Amino acid sequence: MLQSAREAAEATAQSQAEGLKKDIIYAIHVIRYSGGRDLGSYGFGNAASSYYGKGQSLTGYDDLDLFRLENAYGYAQAADPNAYNNDNDDHHEALHEMLEGAKQGFDDMIQACKDDFASLVDEENQEAKNRRDQVNADLAAASENAADSLWNLASSSENAFSSDNGARTESMREYTQSRVDVFQGKVAAEADKVDGWFADKLEWAEKLYDSYYKEHLINELNHKRDSTLASLQARSDMSQ
Repeated sequence: MLQSAREAAEATAQSQAEGLKKDIIYAIHVIRYSGGRDLGSYGFGNAASSYYGKGQSLTGYDDLDLFRLENAYGYAQAADPNAYNNDNDDHHEALHEMLEGAKQGFDDMIQACKDDFASLVDEENQEAKNRRDQVNADLAAASENAADSLWNLASSSENAFSSDNGARTESMREYTQSRVDVFQGKVAAEADKVDGWFADKLEWAEKLYDSYYKEHLINELNHKRDSTLASLQARSDMSQ
């Protein structure tokens, strides 16, 4: 909602800024390019070699610097002196007031935009705080009721379980032990197979000629057998 309000405020400000911008351009254009020494001239001074910048200096703003009126003589002039005759002191003063008013209006518009949006944000913050406080109050009440209900349920459930908890525990112990016994039986059988396999390999290794290879092979087989049996025993112990 705040984002939409911001976009609307920016659109309004942009619209107002465009109006103020046109006032500024108009005032500067008439003040700068009409009346006085430039009136009716081609933009040069009193002699062919003289040049002055009143009507020809650049402002850096294309709407002012690039505006020219075509005429029958083939040259371009900044303004039509008959349309923008600015030799009236009252008009000249009014244009300056219009220019200053537009600049001040832009500042006032920006400040008003900021103030309005700040006020809206403050209102939304307060409403959000009120909603949060209400949610907290509702949640506190609901939590208290739920806690009471849970306490009552826990008490009744505890009483119901305590009557036959011993029987269930014993039944679970017997079932679990039976599963552990089956698992340990499989582990023991696997250990016998492993032990037999390594025994065959050691018997074969003993028939080799005495050498470093024979000694290394026997040590490696013993180490592998011991580590494998230890791993199986660890599994059996963990299951128990």
